[in-house]
Amino acid sequence: MNRHERRAAKAQARAAGVDKGFEEYRAKLRQKYSANASDREIAEGYMRGEAWKASGADAMVLHPRGEPRSRRDDDLIVSARYDTFSFKAYIAPQEATSLIGDWENFITTLSPPDIRAATRSAVLEFLIEHRYVDGDLAAVLASMLIWLAVTSPAGIIFSGGKIDRNIHFEITDISDPQGRRGQNFRLMLITDESEANAVAGSGQTPVF
Repeated sequence: MNRHERRAAKAQARAAGVDKGFEEYRAKLRQKYSANASDREIAEGYMRGEAWKASGADAMVLHPRGEPRSRRDDDLIVSARYDTFSFKAYIAPQEATSLIGDWENFITTLSPPDIRAATRSAVLEFLIEHRYVDGDLAAVLASMLIWLAVTSPAGIIFSGGKIDRNIHFEITDISDPQGRRGQNFRLMLITDESEANAVAGSGQTPVF
């Protein structure tokens, strides 16, 4: 095999890998989220995920607009995982507190029949479609997760208005005796950072 043939073979192998990855993503998205999603929507979600992986990042650092920074030792971790889809962000405690009202104010203007169910559905959409790769949308996802935690029965520990625990949701599929499917959002409030990283998943590369 000459040089040109080797290059062609490598290109074909890469294309096959991309095609396989896309097909697997499309099948999972339609099974777990929307059977009616268009190929264009699926392709956009897939490319966002591939761009995120290519960036080498494993988390977002959330900050006020126009004030970028690296992570700090006192940052909180806000994270969620559903199947192979996961999100993790670092945020200052005071900024985490300010996000509580942001999502509540937005979702209540839409007046859904069940605010918590609508929020959980939005979390799944953001995770499965990899919408958190955008900094603004990562902040929106973090605000959803923080709001779900604070307004849950366990949120009583935040009654003083201060967020002082790392927040993680482990999301799993469930079904009732009639075969209706849904998701269970298991909330984990963690004080220790190493435990939070172990739960949320942690890479070796710097966050951005």
